[in-house]
Amino acid sequence: MADRFKSLTAQTDAYIENWQQAHYQAIACRDLEDELLRGVKLFDFLCAEEEKWRSDVLNHREQYSPTLEKFFLALFELWSRPCQSLLEAIARVQAGGFEVEHAAEFESRCREVKGILTADHEFFDSDELAEVRDKAIDDHRRGLTIEHRPA
Repeated sequence: MADRFKSLTAQTDAYIENWQQAHYQAIACRDLEDELLRGVKLFDFLCAEEEKWRSDVLNHREQYSPTLEKFFLALFELWSRPCQSLLEAIARVQAGGFEVEHAAEFESRCREVKGILTADHEFFDSDELAEVRDKAIDDHRRGLTIEHRPA
């Protein structure tokens, strides 16, 4: 009879442990989702502020400042620092069977910040871009393009 009760105790303990583990994983997923949403909103805010500044410069409402340009780049670099660890956390949580809200939006922002922080000569140096460029030149030489004339 004692073996029977040991088995019941072991099963009950396993049930509680499994429930607690699933509960903690769900809480971790929600915490991650909150962090991703905070990151997405902050990135969007940084972009809006930079865009406003650039618009003000282009419309002569503000003078261009290399210091401000560097400031925005520094903010984007700071924003990008946790990207890799958060992307890894998304993968871990998803591998645990959870759907992670805001993951796609966050991943998109990570790709975008990578483009912002990559120098133009590196960003535009790809085989795909070279192929598109070469095809456009060939099409132009064969007379398959039209000349653009501003209205």
